[in-house]
Amino acid sequence: GFGIYHAATPPARARIDANAITEVTTLRGQRATLRLPDGTRVALGMASHLKYARAFGDSARDVYLDGEGYFDVAHDSVHPFAVHTSTSIVRDIGTTFGVRAYAQSAEMEVVVAEGEVAFSVDSSHVRLQAGSLARLDRAGTHTVHTVTHGVDVRDYLAWTEGRLTFHDTPLREVIAELHRWYDRDLLELADTSIGNRHLTASFTNESLPMVIDRIALSLDLREERHGQTVVLHPRHH
Repeated sequence: GFGIYHAATPPARARIDANAITEVTTLRGQRATLRLPDGTRVALGMASHLKYARAFGDSARDVYLDGEGYFDVAHDSVHPFAVHTSTSIVRDIGTTFGVRAYAQSAEMEVVVAEGEVAFSVDSSHVRLQAGSLARLDRAGTHTVHTVTHGVDVRDYLAWTEGRLTFHDTPLREVIAELHRWYDRDLLELADTSIGNRHLTASFTNESLPMVIDRIALSLDLREERHGQTVVLHPRHH
């Protein structure tokens, strides 16, 4: 389904500037839905930013994403639809797909729910069918991208239904996502190497303390509280 809730406060900000660019921004702890002028439906994730030209659809249909978006594209072969991120371009070929590309993150993902997309990184181009996941990882000066077929697309798009899901995700990325979802910077690592531990878990409506408890248990970490902040330490056996 496409059941998205709107955060109670405050509403997503949409504006048109002097250059005729429409911008939609969600805050931390907030998601939003919108319909583009061509009828394409978009779910915008937490702390995300989408912009497009006011002349969208006249010749090309280009949107620019920093964050997470789910696109149910109104297909038009004459006017191609493309999502531009800081590292890649995802082009629609009659598709429903999700893109996760926060500018401050080293990782970027594209998952295809229906149809097909063309995924372009630098000079390489990959066509992704439904059920495929492409992951881009910028490790220093190297960019590595992998494609996995036959994934459970529902898990990767769980955020559109209010579920927070991690798949073998580095803890440093988990913490960044928790800060976006709960709008709090209350979790720190005592040792940066812990950030390389990977978490696979799913959360639905749990409080942040409960989520932290589960993460600590799963990754064999010890919690230490300093006022409102929780610091995670490696557990020494």
